[in-house]
Amino acid sequence: MGKNSATLTFNVAANYFTNAANNFKVQVSTDGTTWNDVALSTYPAADWKFVTTTCDLSAYAGQPTVRIGFLYTCDGTSAAGTWEIKNVEVK
Repeated sequence: MGKNSATLTFNVAANYFTNAANNFKVQVSTDGTTWNDVALSTYPAADWKFVTTTCDLSAYAGQPTVRIGFLYTCDGTSAAGTWEIKNVEVK
């Protein structure tokens, strides 16, 4: 029987960024070529303190292949942001 819901949970901390939502993204792909952004429930403050965040992956539940990517981009105008993740889990 296939799954009909899935949630990605992880801890994230960051610093030296302009806008967390623009600099740090979680993306999902079912073919390894096309990547779609998924919303994070919480973004970290620029203070190195870890927060727990989740992403709803229900749209991908039951798919035979699902790839999850963590994408960092720098705006090139300020200090390079740093993003740390740990305790990654999909349920």
